[in-house]
Order: sequence, then C-alpha cells, then structure tokens
Amino acid sequence: MTKQDHIELDGVVEEVLAGGMFRVRLDSGLVVLSHLAGKMRKFRIRIVLGDQVRLAVSPYDPSRGRIIYRIKASQIDVLAVIHGARDLLKAAEENGWAE
Repeated sequence: MTKQDHIELDGVVEEVLAGGMFRVRLDSGLVVLSHLAGKMRKFRIRIVLGDQVRLAVSPYDPSRGRIIYRIKASQIDVLAVIHGARDLLKAAEENGWAE
C-alpha cells in the first residue's frame, strides 16, 4: 500500500501515549491509535492534548492511522465563523427573516 492509498479524516487528540503515539477521536466517534508522520517528526511539529489533527487511515485497518497535519487554532476559528454564519443564514431563511 502506498501513501496515496489512504482515507483522510479529522479528529481531536484525546490521549498522548508513550513512544510518539496518540489516541485520536474522529468526528464520527471512532477512536484511532495513531503516530506522527515522518515529515512532522522531521520538522518537530508538536502535538498536544486537544489539538485538531488530520489523519491518514488505511482502508485495511481503520483502527490505526498516521497524523499528517495539525489544524491551527486560527483555521478552526475561521471554519467556526463560516459554519456559524451559514447556520445563521439558514435559520433566517427558515424563519422568514431574510429577504
């Protein structure tokens, strides 16, 4: 299996384990045992408890994965604002507030 044959999922670091391992809870509720990708280790990108991360999960074993990206807090805020604005617009359209 190559690095291109994976499924990318987002989750939150739930537990930091020994040996560079992490327990990550995905948005779907599934818990995945994962490790840092080589490039993240090379550039010393630190992952702490509560970080939002993107995982590469194998289709053959979805209980294990590789952390390939740490989502920055500023990106989370922007996404929350975008989704919040969409929810607000949707509620306005449903209630007839928007013209």
